[in-house]
Amino acid sequence: MAGKKTRKPSLVLMIVKTVVALFLLLIIISSVAAMAESIRDDYEYSSENVARMIGYCDRDYYDRDYGRLLSTLDLYDLYGEDYEKYWEAVNAYEDFIYYTECKGLKGYEEEAEKCLAKIRDNARNCKFEENRKILEGFVDQSQ
Repeated sequence: MAGKKTRKPSLVLMIVKTVVALFLLLIIISSVAAMAESIRDDYEYSSENVARMIGYCDRDYYDRDYGRLLSTLDLYDLYGEDYEKYWEAVNAYEDFIYYTECKGLKGYEEEAEKCLAKIRDNARNCKFEENRKILEGFVDQSQ
């Protein structure tokens, strides 16, 4: 076998092949990630999923479990007109809780009064009629 020559691998050729392979791998990974995000978005905004999320929100809303409702809204990142009613109730609940905490603390009397005014204003300017009774209940409990 004296006539056969062996070629040494070229370092430059190996580096070029590695860079090309990494580039192709990066393109494949970013394409898969973009497809996955597109599929997720299609699912997230599908009417079936929106109905399911509204079901979760309704459960907490009608059980008057506003802390859990807030967690559901935050966890699933639920915003938009489908969820405005729930956000109005949750924001009013947060104001009520803040008022309750400030009311009992020395030196926070002025902050408590501002919060009470906000609670009353929320009840007067309620966007959703379904929430009016809830918001007025917070006003009554604040008295």
